[in-house]
Amino acid sequence: MYIEAVLLAIPLFVLSWFLPLLGAGSGHSLLERLAMSLGAGIYEELIFRLVLISVVVIIGSDLLKFDRQPVAIIAIGLSSLIFAASHHRPFGLEPLTLMPLLFRSLAGAYLAVIFWFRGYGPAAGCHGAYNVLLLFLTK
Repeated sequence: MYIEAVLLAIPLFVLSWFLPLLGAGSGHSLLERLAMSLGAGIYEELIFRLVLISVVVIIGSDLLKFDRQPVAIIAIGLSSLIFAASHHRPFGLEPLTLMPLLFRSLAGAYLAVIFWFRGYGPAAGCHGAYNVLLLFLTK
């Protein structure tokens, strides 16, 4: 799964060249930033993919009996937008700017599709691998 995670992270890294994020300075050590990079991948995939997508699908498909495919598409879109918005004020630390919001929305959709077809582990691994690649290749 480690190789799969790194390979799945490459499209996110390429996308970040076209839709760059804001450069964030950090007073943390490399080891602390590495732990935060991996931890963010695990935590954010848990909240935004495993919990949020699952809850929307359970409510929409299982309880309300809507067709599963449109509910899954709505769940993926919703989780992607909430994921992107959570990084910006008032919830996150960054000011709201178009390119980072667009990048995170697309990245969230990509990670949600990975979650839907491959599961939590590959999605969290991809997210963590992307964060680590970004850490080492951009600073």
